[in-house]
Amino acid sequence: MITITDFTRRYLIDTYQIPAEKVALIYQGTDTDRFRHIDRAVTEARNRYPLPENASPVLGSIGSFEHRKGHPVLFEALAELVHNALPDAHLMMVGDGPDEAMLKEKAKLLGLERNISFFPFTSQPDLIFELLDITVLPSLYKEGLPNVLLESMSMGVPVVSSNIGGVAEIVLDGETGYMVEPGDKFALVEAILIIWGNQTRYQNMKVQARKLITERFDKAAQFDRFLSYFETIIQEMKL
Repeated sequence: MITITDFTRRYLIDTYQIPAEKVALIYQGTDTDRFRHIDRAVTEARNRYPLPENASPVLGSIGSFEHRKGHPVLFEALAELVHNALPDAHLMMVGDGPDEAMLKEKAKLLGLERNISFFPFTSQPDLIFELLDITVLPSLYKEGLPNVLLESMSMGVPVVSSNIGGVAEIVLDGETGYMVEPGDKFALVEAILIIWGNQTRYQNMKVQARKLITERFDKAAQFDRFLSYFETIIQEMKL
């Protein structure tokens, strides 16, 4: 049996009493060649996704607009940031889903029309990451090891994420980002302020995020591990 997060591996062992030696951990990883910062791509990204000239920091949430993703909590956290500490903070909402109309209405009710931009789903999320300073995943439940976090960190973009599923396996507090308890808007605010408030630490997080993904979550290397595992199993079956 193969799992793609240690969170799942431990759950299977603890809950279903599967022998540990029967459950292998092999991460899926991400395409680190595709998801890397390229200077010339920034101009294309800015043309495709126009943002206010003074937007800073630029936060991003990429994925489905649905309840479990916790976007209303993120909007409330953004309102706290804008009204108290970071008036030019801007959130890129990229995706689609059943909550889209509700979220746009909530943005108006919170007075955040100038601080939130909605963009449709894209097959080129790397261009989004070229514009982001911090990726935020405020999910309330049901996450494994989100691709959006792997891709973000591969691009050198630190993350703030709910501490659920396998997130703790890549989001190392103070190194590649910060984790918060699901649904805690004030924790989101604090984490964003901590990251952005010390630019030396922020730049180091960018480096560490990219380094972690290239060293431990590169898709090509992980595919080699899958192949090696299957070859071992086949050899054992022949004995």
